[in-house]
Amino acid sequence: MTTYIIYALAVVIWGSTWIMMKFQLGVVDPSASLTYRYALAGGLVLAFAVVTGRTIRLTRSQHGACALQGAMMFSINYWATYLAAQHLTTGIVSIFFAGVPAVTMMLG
Repeated sequence: MTTYIIYALAVVIWGSTWIMMKFQLGVVDPSASLTYRYALAGGLVLAFAVVTGRTIRLTRSQHGACALQGAMMFSINYWATYLAAQHLTTGIVSIFFAGVPAVTMMLG
């Protein structure tokens, strides 16, 4: 794929996240919503691995490291984002969320 197509896919996927979040708010508890979202994403990754013939094998310590990283960078982070989106428009929340990588680099 060309760089432009990859960029366009990232913009469309990331942009649609905030639109879908707006529809989820108030209907489903944020923690349940994230569980559905990550279960679907995990299933898609596993299906992609099976279709392409790739294996996803990790050692016990790698599983622990991935679980910790997932909890800290995605689960808790997104849960707080969903809670914030209940009180602010998702457009504002997305702008703040876009700054998270810069803050992470500064704190790292």
